[in-house]
Parts: sequence; structure tokens; C-alpha cells
Amino acid sequence: GSVFTNNNSTYTVASPIGFITASLDKNSVLNYNELHYNDKAENIELGKIYLMYKEKNVTWGEGFDYTLENSTINVVCADSRIKTNVDYQCRNGDMGACNNGELGRIIGNWERINVDTNCSVTVILPWQ
Repeated sequence: GSVFTNNNSTYTVASPIGFITASLDKNSVLNYNELHYNDKAENIELGKIYLMYKEKNVTWGEGFDYTLENSTINVVCADSRIKTNVDYQCRNGDMGACNNGELGRIIGNWERINVDTNCSVTVILPWQ
């Protein structure tokens, strides 16, 4: 695998098929993002995770279908008052939903609190 850094974050890519990674942007590899929100949040979309191969967006039918269907996204925030969940796009049998390589959407909820925190996102990309 290789270790890459971007805006003080470090991530490792190890893949039997070459450069495969997850990105917060569907058109380029983006592994860091900064968001600012005010007030209470109910089901706010914090980001989308896309599957990328050789820095290009992957779509259904290009040989990555197993990865699109079975990837796992885990989000952990330093402040436990922020609750997150992932809305997976390719797991319900509707493969049209993941035609743009979107693995899932990170959704956040929190009360009216004053918080400055970091959240770590881990994406497991299985290959078969």
C-alpha cells in the first residue's frame, strides 16, 4: 500500500487491483473536507462518499459492482453529541442509484450545541 497526506490527514491505500480509493468528490480524489454549520441539525447531509479508480469515478457495470454493493463506511466524531449514520446507495437492489459511483451519504444530527470537532471517516472497499 501507499501512504498519502492531504491537509494534515493521512490515509493508506492498499489494493490488489491498483489505485482504488474512496473520495468525498465524484470528479476528483478528495479525502479532507471542512464544514461549518450553525444551529440544530436534523438529517443534515455532511458528505457523499464515491468510489474512485485511478482518480476517475466508477460506475455500475465497470467491474467494481461487488465493491459498490458491499463497501462499509464508518464515521466517528470526537464529540459524541454529534450522531451520524450512513445512507448506503447501492445496497437495496436499485443499481441505478449507484450509477455515479456513490457509495453512501453521511447524515448528521445534533442538538443546539456549541461544538468544534473532527470526524474520522473510514471506508472499507472489499474486492472480489
